Amino acid sequence: MRRDWIDVIRTAIWYAYIESNFSHATSYQIEKIIEPEAFVKDKNYFYHHNKWAKYKLGKHTPEIELINKANQHVKGTAKIINHVLWEAIRGHKPMKWFMDDGVKQLSWDVQRIVFKSVNDQMELIPVSKIRKELRRIERISSFDALALLIIYLRIADDQNQREIAFWIGRSIYRILLVMCVFSPLANFSYGVAFLFYLNVFPLCQSEMRQYDSQDVDDFSNKCKMLNHTLLVAEDRNIIDVERKGISKKMYTNFLFDIQDGKRGFEIIQFFSPSF
Repeated sequence: MRRDWIDVIRTAIWYAYIESNFSHATSYQIEKIIEPEAFVKDKNYFYHHNKWAKYKLGKHTPEIELINKANQHVKGTAKIINHVLWEAIRGHKPMKWFMDDGVKQLSWDVQRIVFKSVNDQMELIPVSKIRKELRRIERISSFDALALLIIYLRIADDQNQREIAFWIGRSIYRILLVMCVFSPLANFSYGVAFLFYLNVFPLCQSEMRQYDSQDVDDFSNKCKMLNHTLLVAEDRNIIDVERKGISKKMYTNFLFDIQDGKRGFEIIQFFSPSF
């Protein structure tokens, strides 16, 4: 299959997650750890194909064998590069696949919100009922939460439910903002926003609007502003970093509180999506 921008971004993010587990390691050193057989000795000289430098830039997509090998060293990285999120963004698979196979690949944290028992059978709640669950899904703030909402956005678009499509798109935007504050996604905020404005956000607009690079610039700037807000909160002890048991979840909740206007209503408009 021909590579696209989604392959570029998902590969670069996959590499970043691996790199974050090897302190200050170069792509050469990571390759030597994960793929030592790639180094061939010719007389007194070792040479290799320098593939990992290309993975870092997303120029090549790794084969499944290498993905599994890397996952043995850094657990969870195989799920990142093979996540259903990328198919949801791409949107090439049939709607039935997303509703059956796609959703079932997600964690139970999100599945339990949208699967309800009907006559002893577990069924997805209809898209008309998803709005009241959006805040719960937002707070999960993960690849799974994003994938789930994009699937529901595609259902809403398919059924021409424009109002609910807007609210789903708004929640996707809010989750994306929060996730792009933290490493390693913080380094990919522009590229990730580019993918979403190209493939996802047009689905939640009443009229198809052409891609505008200014939207991506605005998103990237908002990520930086949220990050700055977090640093200020730490500096002023609004978030007590010395508190025992401080977690990423607490930081995430704080950032959603910012978007909800709990630290000032004038901030709500600033962090609202540009669609």
